[in-house]
Amino acid sequence: MEDTIRYSQDNLPFISIRGVCKIRLNEATNERIDPELEGALINEGYQEEWIMKDELGYGNHLRSLSWIYPQSYIEKAEKEKHLA
Repeated sequence: MEDTIRYSQDNLPFISIRGVCKIRLNEATNERIDPELEGALINEGYQEEWIMKDELGYGNHLRSLSWIYPQSYIEKAEKEKHLA
């Protein structure tokens, strides 16, 4: 599972039309993501960015896990896309 996450992180900035600076996963707290997937995301450097209390109704919160690209990686991807 980590291989798939890493592949997405490595290639998304190069294949996207617009610049990518972050990958975000939002989840409803009453429908949690698979614990194995959450563990893989955490192992790959995803961090909890925010929780919005009661955003999806009383007692149902919205949570965001994010991975942010280093500025140097964004610049490298943009440069290579313009050379293609």
